Amino acid sequence: MIFVACDKTEYNPNSKDTYLKQLAAPKNITIGTLYNYSYSHSGYKDYEIYNKVISEEFDIYALEWEFAPNELWTSEYEYDFNYLDKALKFAQDNNLKVRGTHLLWYAQTPEWLENGNYTALQVKAMLKAYINTLFTHVKTEYPGVLTEISVANEILTDDETEGEYGFLRECVWVEKLGEYYIDSAFIWVNEVYPEGKLILNEYGNEFKGDFKTQKFLELATRLKDAGIPIDAVGLQCHFTTDKQELVDVPFDQTKFDQAIADYQNLGLEILITELDVRLNDDKKGNTDEKLEEQAEVYRQIFETCLKYSLVTNITMWGFNDDLSYLNGRASWLPQKRDWGLIFDANYNPKPAYFAITDVLK
Repeated sequence: MIFVACDKTEYNPNSKDTYLKQLAAPKNITIGTLYNYSYSHSGYKDYEIYNKVISEEFDIYALEWEFAPNELWTSEYEYDFNYLDKALKFAQDNNLKVRGTHLLWYAQTPEWLENGNYTALQVKAMLKAYINTLFTHVKTEYPGVLTEISVANEILTDDETEGEYGFLRECVWVEKLGEYYIDSAFIWVNEVYPEGKLILNEYGNEFKGDFKTQKFLELATRLKDAGIPIDAVGLQCHFTTDKQELVDVPFDQTKFDQAIADYQNLGLEILITELDVRLNDDKKGNTDEKLEEQAEVYRQIFETCLKYSLVTNITMWGFNDDLSYLNGRASWLPQKRDWGLIFDANYNPKPAYFAITDVLK
């Protein structure tokens, strides 16, 4: 398939047989994307097309910032749910489901909490109150909308150097509440919101044989064996087409398959939570050849996931290339621009989109 660039903003679903979620439904898998309220209202020029694609193509969306503690939790016992309400209302109006991302993540801790001189008992009391208030509000105002919660995100270190808390990443939660803060968070959320699917989420846990994959599997196993109410493991899956290890290790379908098999044996649901496939790690730009290579990686990912009954969702970290965090918000990458998603900047489906639909069919 040859990719033809288009300068016009045009989403034409009539050019396709059907939508992603309709193709995926018979496979017992849901298809998700990232949602950002900034693009969903009239302040964004293409907001109507943005909303149309989300509502027609996807079953569920993850929240980019509307669920973040540093947005919601304004002071010790004060909260602002204004933008969360807008994001949940859009889902409610369009018969969509929402994943809350993320309840606890070191990168989204409120500054007042990080910089405050609080005792462990104070932090515990404030966190429990926040969880109770947040989820009571959600289930009262938007029943049945928030179906999944990323309870803890990016909790492991990237290297093999064991620290004071084992291989847990340093953060205010582990410093104040101890290495079992994750256990407590799952329990507290489940107490007030048992209808939610509770997820342990991480990156770098997608290939068997990698150190982080093994540590993540061990952590998930410990939680499950301890009776902690964990329902699913989340694999972010930020992949690349690069074969030269310029930024990350190359995508390896065999190692990906083997890792999924290990998670399947664990008996928890498996969610692909933040999928994208970079093609510009070499900083040489975008070409038709690269788009076909990208499409092949997407095809292999979906082929692998569909083999396993406990893979119940594949969520892409957005769908429009221009709106991706890869453009301007990925400071750790050498490139300033990339095209990692399945629709181009003008909302035209790319070869990756059709590779996915071919697999689903």
